[in-house]
Amino acid sequence: MKKTHCIFCQRTIIKPVLENKLALAFWDIHPVSEGHLLVIPKDHKETYFKITEAELLAIHELLRQGKSLVDQQSHPDGYNVGVNVGQFGGQTVMHCHFHLIPRYLGDDPHPAGGIRKLLPNGRRIFEN
Repeated sequence: MKKTHCIFCQRTIIKPVLENKLALAFWDIHPVSEGHLLVIPKDHKETYFKITEAELLAIHELLRQGKSLVDQQSHPDGYNVGVNVGQFGGQTVMHCHFHLIPRYLGDDPHPAGGIRKLLPNGRRIFEN
């Protein structure tokens, strides 16, 4: 089912580069790095926790194919794979989407810690 108010369901900005029966992948229009790919279920599902097992497998398949494609085109040194859930999890388009973000040597002088570094002043959510 598609939602008329959803930018991903409208498919106006989406030019699929990979596709299967239940999911599709396209280049992010606001990429974090060269080769930033988004993978979504074709049916409108608001968050990760709403997708079916079959959709998750279809998305996983495209993430793996997307990695191969980006490897061939851009030769990254690493990747981040992520999904934001809900407004306070950073989700801005309320259609489930996975980010495949290529990382390159030197794009961050201290890449250790990955997404944990996003918290202000190195603060941890749960202090020991």
